[in-house]
Amino acid sequence: MSHVSVLKTKISHVNEEILSRTLEILLNKYPQLEILNEKSARDLFVTIHGDIILKYGSRYIGIHFRDGLKFEYDDWKWRNTVHNILKDFEKIYIAVAVSKVAEKYGYKTKVMQETENKVIYAELIKEA
Repeated sequence: MSHVSVLKTKISHVNEEILSRTLEILLNKYPQLEILNEKSARDLFVTIHGDIILKYGSRYIGIHFRDGLKFEYDDWKWRNTVHNILKDFEKIYIAVAVSKVAEKYGYKTKVMQETENKVIYAELIKEA
């Protein structure tokens, strides 16, 4: 049965610059994803809302970021895919945030990669 699920993350204060970079990386990782210029979209049986709407094929994910980071979706018949996208989003957001903080201390992110076991790491180089 279809219903709207809301996943609340532990990210309580969303930085829009980090959010933008995270979406850019996520769109490169999932070429099927696109950002819609809408605040809601009709999924198979329910309407999905968000500050940002992502479309994946004929399915939608709403991203809320004004009061903490939350995702809205209907995972009926695409549970594994949507959960993988959301896990990757969180990991990428955190990696980008770490890189941003490192830059404040004079480090530059040289490499940001994901290992086979889905760990994202960044190589930081101290700028002279």
